[in-house]
This record gives sequence, structure tokens and C-alpha cells, in this order.
Amino acid sequence: MASVSEKCAEYKADVALKQTSIKRAMAKATVKFSGEKNVSLIKARAELDSQVMKAQDEYDSASSIYTIAQGELEAWACQFVALRKMVAIREIELRGGIG
Repeated sequence: MASVSEKCAEYKADVALKQTSIKRAMAKATVKFSGEKNVSLIKARAELDSQVMKAQDEYDSASSIYTIAQGELEAWACQFVALRKMVAIREIELRGGIG
């Protein structure tokens, strides 16, 4: 479970880096297209810039991997809780408390 937790932390850090990469690429693209007259047009052209789109794709990929890792971590946590409950029930049975 610890290794899954460590991987989850790594993936979370990677998502944060990819998000920063998007912001940086968007800022560069905004400056690149700042000669446009309309602010909406500047933003639209910046969002369609190849570097911004590449950064967004990398972020989406990292985010998906992080989401899967979170699911695996939750599954491990649920299995651990279930195992603890089974042990507690078995202890009660051995003490003669049930059945």
C-alpha cells in the first residue's frame, strides 16, 4: 500500500508540473498573439497554439494516470479496512462472543 501511496504522490506532483506547463505555454502564446485587436481573439488563438495544445494533452494524460492511481489507493484502503474487520470478527468468535 505504501508503494501505491508513493506513486500517487509522484503522479500528483506530475499533474501540478503539467498544469504549470499549461499556464506557461498559455502566457507565451498570449504574448505571441497580443497584436490582435480583440481580447477574445487573443485568448482563442492562444488556446489553439500548438504548444498550448501539447501542454494540455500532457496534462490530460498525467491527470488520467493520477485518477487511476487514486482509485487503486482507495481500493487498497478498502481491502485493508475489510481485512481488519474480518480479524476483529474472528477474534470475537474465538473469545466465544458469537455463535
